[in-house]
Amino acid sequence: TPLRTGTKPPSSSTPQVPLHQRSSTEILKTLLRKKACLYEPETSHSISLVTWLVGRRLTLSTGYFTRQQLQSGVHACVAKKIDEGIVTRTKVNRCMQIILNSCFHYIIPRPDGSEENGEAFRMGFARDAADDEHLLRTLPAPWNNLSLDSLANSESDFFNMSDEEGDDKRKSKDRSDSLSLDSGGGKRSVLLCFNENVCSSSDVFHCHNEFIRDVAHTANLTLSPEEWQSFFTGSRAYRKRPNNIDNFESGYSRMNQQSLSSFRTSWCAKRYEHDHTVCSFAHAEINRGWLRRDSSLHKYKPLSCPNIKPLPGKEGCFTNMCPRGVACDHAHSNEEIIYHPDNYKRLACKNSASSCPLKDVCPRVHTKQDMPHHHPHGYRHGRRRHDNSPSQRPRSSSDVARIGGFGKIPEGSPMLYIDPAPLSEFEKTLLLPGLQAMFRDHSSSIFYSNKMNGNLVEYGLFGYRSKQSS
Repeated sequence: TPLRTGTKPPSSSTPQVPLHQRSSTEILKTLLRKKACLYEPETSHSISLVTWLVGRRLTLSTGYFTRQQLQSGVHACVAKKIDEGIVTRTKVNRCMQIILNSCFHYIIPRPDGSEENGEAFRMGFARDAADDEHLLRTLPAPWNNLSLDSLANSESDFFNMSDEEGDDKRKSKDRSDSLSLDSGGGKRSVLLCFNENVCSSSDVFHCHNEFIRDVAHTANLTLSPEEWQSFFTGSRAYRKRPNNIDNFESGYSRMNQQSLSSFRTSWCAKRYEHDHTVCSFAHAEINRGWLRRDSSLHKYKPLSCPNIKPLPGKEGCFTNMCPRGVACDHAHSNEEIIYHPDNYKRLACKNSASSCPLKDVCPRVHTKQDMPHHHPHGYRHGRRRHDNSPSQRPRSSSDVARIGGFGKIPEGSPMLYIDPAPLSEFEKTLLLPGLQAMFRDHSSSIFYSNKMNGNLVEYGLFGYRSKQSS
């Protein structure tokens, strides 16, 4: 009998496995696909490296650039692989999407229609960015013969490409290929800019893997170390793996020496919602206002500095009057103690692996018996279990306002910096004129008011003065 109009023909394919019966790695891949993202071990690593190198050249040329310029440059570099059927354009775009989400932020045109000048950013980037082009020769087959020569041969056309040009022109109807604003007088391009903490291919790999971790954490999805290993390496490991690749050791295993050294030593620059308690970048409300020092560069003991003292009557608030600052040979925060190489993974965690709030960044040991099995944590019968974790709570628009150098309002510091303490890394993020001095003055007022037993201390034009509290 003929099918009715509007009905689907019977499918001969295998019925889909219910969500609660699927493995954690399969669920994670599905979550990434819902974000138009894709991860495949060798393909993703190669596309990530090419995206960084093309973006690096664009930044060194113009500072800011359009998404289509970046995408066209990446497609030009892997054009032979596309022609050979090794990879498709769609797969390249989806691998790139993770880098776009984790390593870039958007520069919105001014209200008058003019675009921001990226010269200042270009100069700073040129000073700090690493030259990683030689890493293309270290990629495994079939990616080991990629080069940027296709960009050099037509560099002027590549860097001056308009939004209506490029090899993706036929896909211009797809809104994900380009971003623009219509101000009535014509479309204005929304430009891309590297995040503040991206200066090398290692930074790109780190942010790439962080985004995948955040997708799992936001969905309350827990993977064992074996599942993370299976997800990131696939059915076979890299045949030729460069030494400088950020070897992602997640789940509830330990970080390697390189990852531990750099853990939370730079401020978070993510532009998407995520759980700060499990982020591998620094947040002021987590590190108490002191940026953790790289233990491989700064030699300090995992013992609290005597010049770091709790403020009486103010739970969780500390005063820092250490004159040595980052040169001090003692720890200035709890993070520098618990994540110090002498303490990391030396004691058993009081929580089980499945209930530990720190998950894969916990500095203590979880046993294999504690690992969750069969059911991904947070999923029951194919439905996501909602909770009240920081990653799930809604935030006001002020939480993501672009103020300062990190795309949002600077978070308050629970640590008060009092002279003779030198300028801290936290204070360096206070970029508005006079804000650093105001923070110091306010910190001193709180400290001396507390010290003088009820007498309030105010800062005026002629220094500090005390007035009796009523």
